[in-house]
Amino acid sequence: ATDMRMDTKGQQLQEIFADAAVLYDNQVEIDELDVRALLLNGGLTYKSRFGTLVPGLHAALIELDREKYSRDYAVSLRGERPILNSKVAAYAEIKAGWRKYNNTRNLPFAREQSGQYHELTVGGRRALDNRTLVHGALSLNSVDAINFESYESYELAVDFTRILPADTFLTGSVTIEKQFYQGPDPFITQQTRHDLDTTFNLTYGIP
Repeated sequence: ATDMRMDTKGQQLQEIFADAAVLYDNQVEIDELDVRALLLNGGLTYKSRFGTLVPGLHAALIELDREKYSRDYAVSLRGERPILNSKVAAYAEIKAGWRKYNNTRNLPFAREQSGQYHELTVGGRRALDNRTLVHGALSLNSVDAINFESYESYELAVDFTRILPADTFLTGSVTIEKQFYQGPDPFITQQTRHDLDTTFNLTYGIP
């Protein structure tokens, strides 16, 4: 991975940044699950009287078992502004993109997931003290693909980080997402999916 940042020394256009990462996961027993990925991001930081604006460009290229699996291209705009007497670092981000999936030997119907997607997230962070940081966010997402792969979802995420003695730390998160699909998959069922996913994470770290 590489991360490049250039300070423009300007009062408004403050920074230009880009990062790239190459991922490779080789499964010893199941070659069909070998993953290679290239992740690219770039953007700039612009200070305005309304807050900080961060427009960005994003791309992700993924291969499974040496076959092209997916291509993901997106643009985003993030706005950041302190609120409540600067006690909360609030932000809002909108992202629009397009994913193209290719059928592979092991995923012969992957192409049905291809389509546009949109994401809108609002959230905020607050330091409760010099050792505790909490964050919450609400996201609205939509995916426009073939009928039974298209859905809208609502996601609520809350997480915290607590620095403990001896530089150890504790992090935890709860994420709840509700997905509403547009139609049923006729090859599986005549019922339209309404999924509810809940994820809990708790990590204790030692330096």
